[in-house]
Parts: sequence; C-alpha cells; structure tokens
Amino acid sequence: MGICGKDPPPVPPIPPCTNENVAQILQLSYEHKIAPLEKRHCYEMFHTPPLCASEFKAKPMVLFLGQYSVGKTTMIKYLLGGDEYPGTRIGPEPTTDCFVVVHHAETPRTTMGTSLAADGSMPFQSLNQFGSAFLTHLRGAGMPCKLLKHLYFIDTPGILSGQKQTAAREYDFASVTRFIADKVDMIVLLFDTSKLDISDEYKLVLQNLKGNEEKIKIVLNKADMVDPGELIRVRGALMWSLSKVIDTPEVPKVYIGSFTEKQSKNSEILELFKDDYADFFKELERLPNQVVARRVNDVIKRAKSVRVHALLMDEILRQIGLLKTEGRFHTVLGDERLRAIFVDIRLKHRLAESDMPNYRLYQENALKSYFKDWKRADETLLLRIEEFLMKDISTIIEHIPHDDPSAPSIKKVFEDLIQKQKENVE
Repeated sequence: MGICGKDPPPVPPIPPCTNENVAQILQLSYEHKIAPLEKRHCYEMFHTPPLCASEFKAKPMVLFLGQYSVGKTTMIKYLLGGDEYPGTRIGPEPTTDCFVVVHHAETPRTTMGTSLAADGSMPFQSLNQFGSAFLTHLRGAGMPCKLLKHLYFIDTPGILSGQKQTAAREYDFASVTRFIADKVDMIVLLFDTSKLDISDEYKLVLQNLKGNEEKIKIVLNKADMVDPGELIRVRGALMWSLSKVIDTPEVPKVYIGSFTEKQSKNSEILELFKDDYADFFKELERLPNQVVARRVNDVIKRAKSVRVHALLMDEILRQIGLLKTEGRFHTVLGDERLRAIFVDIRLKHRLAESDMPNYRLYQENALKSYFKDWKRADETLLLRIEEFLMKDISTIIEHIPHDDPSAPSIKKVFEDLIQKQKENVE
C-alpha cells in the first residue's frame, strides 16, 4: 500500500450539531470529509500532518515571540501572578534556548520534548515532524496556576541578529514558528524600548506569519524605562519599522506596558499605559470564549487548502498524461508549465491569489515527493469537501457557543492583575 493509502469507506452518519457538541461535530466532519482527501493526495508531504483529536479539544494557546532580553519569560511570569514556571532562567543574556510549553499541572514538573510530543492528551503530536533536532529544544513546564487551567503559554528562544543565530540553530527556527503560529490562538510580538531593530531572522519570522495577522498583538515592553516624551517617539519608530515588514493596510495596535514585578515607581509613566494593561488582559480573557470559533476558522482554511491541493495534483497528472517525452514529471514541474497550471486552476475555480499555495515551496515539495503515490482527483471526495464548505459549516457556525462556563474564573485572574497594577500606580 502506498503512502496515500486506500480509498476511504463511505461517510458514517454524523450526529446533529448542538451547542454542546460543536467541537465533536467539527472533528467528525474533518475526519470523514477532509482527511480522506488529504490522504489521497499526500497533503502531509506538501503542507502539515493531519489534525489529531486533541487539537479539537485543546485550550487556547498564546505564542510569545521576540528578540532576546525583551522580557518574554518575565512577561509570562507576570501573567502567572509572579510565579516562575519550572526551569525558568531570566537574565540580560540569551537564556531561553528552548520552545517551552507552559501548562497546568497539580505539581511543578518539566517534560522533555519527545515525551511532550507523544502525549495524546496534549495538542503537540504534530511537532514530531521537525525531528529529534527540534525535540531536544522543546520541553513542557507544568505548574499549578489558575490561569493555566484556561490557556497554554508557549515561550520561545530569543531571536538574535546576523548570522550568529542561524549558525547556532540545529533546526529551521522560522519554519517551526510558522507552523506553531498556524496552530495558536494569539501571537504576542514583544519589543522593548531599547531594542526596536528588526534583524534579518526576525523579518523572516514576521513574514512567515502571513495569514495569521488577526492573531498578532504587539507589545512594547519596559515602557517605564523612558520618560513620556521619549515613549511617544519610541512607539512611532516601532510602528514605522513594523509597517515595512508586516504586510497589512494597518499595523496592529501596540500595547504599551512594563510586564514585570519590579516596576518603576514613576506614577506618571504607569498612569499613561494603565488602559493598555486592561485592553491586553481583555484580549487574553476572551480567548476561551473564542476557541471554538477559532478552530472552525482554522478547519475552513485547511479544507480550502486541501481542495486546491487536490485540484493542482489532478491537473499536473492530466498534463503528464498528455506528454510523451521521458522525464515528464520534471518537465511538468518546470517553471513555465507549472506556473501556467497555477494560473489555470486559479482562474478556472475563481480563486484569489491568497488561496493558492506558495509556488516555490509547492514546487520543491512536489519534486521531493513520492510520485508513485500521486492520484487523480476523486469526484466523490471532492463533493464531500464541497458539502462541508457549503452546507456543514453554516450549521456548525449556528451552534458555536459564545459563553465559556469558566469565564468568571479567568476574569477573576485578570481583575487581580489589574488591581495589582493600580496599586503600583498609587
């Protein structure tokens, strides 16, 4: 049996959708109407592995990105009420050299990356695709904390400048962050008032966040280190730098603050950004209420991507069938002919440019794939995915719950943080 496997069996009956079982229905719809098309057309070899059951049930995830010493780990400590997660190291030099998943546990503990990625109760199995070189730079940090009952925090290694960072990596940092960014519910980009430069690697990371712009929150940290007049200049300089890198009509809002226990006693400065604290905490507080809607949105995007992938593979195989020359697989995947196929598919199916996969990446993956496992499109499977997009999704959206039962608990956590901040100002 080839890597793509056999054709799938008929779709079993899926229960009616209700407010209580939306996540389950989304999972069943994915498994029976999207995953079979992924399997038939080797989607995993071109894009990402199949979604696992734990990803549909997972708590919201918040990813922290930024250069070294901008305060990512310290900010997580601040949000956790001043408690450090197990294995925390904080200092002026680069200290976090791993991706750290901070999660709830009854007793403090650390988990090695291989074990974390093998834990079926957590949504990180797909990270196995990056191999042992990455897994040695991944770990879990469990601790008893009320906020972690609602959210996962993902701390990351600091982004350095120049070639030093690239040479030090044993894995593709930009690819890993892109993959995780696609999975999380919020991306916090941290800057501090003394580090506004955006290095080449940071630019690559930011460019790789394309498609996730609505998740991005910009935080200008350590704002109590400068006077009010300087703060306005620094914020303007940061927004100008970001506008050159993040390709959106408007740069996301910049939240100004100082997320540390040891804050300046300058009440004038702290008063300036008290509203930003409240606004940022409100964004975090909303995540559990939005998690089901986010999962639905992600599955819709994936379904559309799978459909386009199937149409491209079908057309490439059709073109190969028309050629009579040797080496025809490479001939079709040559620049001119493959670009023509991309244009034909886009026009024929009225797709936007953003609906198409990255051309160069697709070409590279196609040439590395197992051609013997490529298959022409199956009309039944295409109809199933069309049914999901045109019919099932509207029913699922109707029943998305808008009230999380744990909302009062997470609200209390942030009320306490705001009260602590007010005490600092006073």
